[in-house]
Amino acid sequence: MDLSSQMLEGIARDVAPFGLSVADFEVMVRLRDSGSAGIRMSELAAHVLATKSRLTYRIDRLEELGYVCRESVESDRRGWVVHLTECGDALLSEALVRHFDGIRTRLVNRLEPDELSQLGDLISKVLVSRNGAGR
Repeated sequence: MDLSSQMLEGIARDVAPFGLSVADFEVMVRLRDSGSAGIRMSELAAHVLATKSRLTYRIDRLEELGYVCRESVESDRRGWVVHLTECGDALLSEALVRHFDGIRTRLVNRLEPDELSQLGDLISKVLVSRNGAGR
């Protein structure tokens, strides 16, 4: 719990100067990872720790700020696809630089190279995708 709290608090400090919360940052990173095709709201909800209504509120806010855009899915009138805008991508790029610097300070620089490699191996072993296979 302490490690999780320290990491989340660090991420919050990293992204706060950009007007983002940790949840905003996570959504924007997931959108960037989805590529130019964007991601359906239902799929995005499955990847972030938020209820669908909470995610809708977050997307509404990010859309008002100009960081994301939504478009309806032509084949499914109830479905929405969310994309990161150019403005959102630019802001995320800046926030990621600060975040990566924070990760280096909080974690990477505190470990010896062999410890870092071992940590990577252990994390890979623990993280599993939703279908049970390793990432």
